[in-house]
Amino acid sequence: MRFFVQERRGRGLRDLVDGAFGMRTTDDYVELETRLEDGSCLVVYGIPYGPRQVAFVANLDDEVDVLIDDLNGAPEKLVRQIAAKYPTFVRLAHNGERGAVDDGALIPMTDPDTGAQTVVVAVTLGGVDTAYPETWFEEAGMERLRYLTGLTADLLDENEARTTVVL
Repeated sequence: MRFFVQERRGRGLRDLVDGAFGMRTTDDYVELETRLEDGSCLVVYGIPYGPRQVAFVANLDDEVDVLIDDLNGAPEKLVRQIAAKYPTFVRLAHNGERGAVDDGALIPMTDPDTGAQTVVVAVTLGGVDTAYPETWFEEAGMERLRYLTGLTADLLDENEARTTVVL
């Protein structure tokens, strides 16, 4: 799986909507690429997540590892400092711990391409036929994808400095 932000478009993706999007289907996921004016793109994935449910995910690679390490087992004072500086991160991490993926969550995932562990931002879409990926991208699916893209962009904006909070 590719990182959420890519400098150039991927190969082997089928063009959709006059080249504004690219799509590739594998046995494990559907890759959707939103192409930007500067030639870069945003990459998200649709993955069957349960009966009649799909998770849309954005791969973060190691982008938030420092914050995850800071948060794990942190004293309350440090958690409050991290939450003040990185509110999207803390909200998504908390949702992931609670299994509240509908609202957006950070969850661990095994990359189906490499077998490596990664962290993704995930949102879910229910009421779809997982056997027919084209149904995932109808109006409700596109709304969930916009939500995922916004959450992921907010998280990456907050994390731009990638620093450890020091007491």
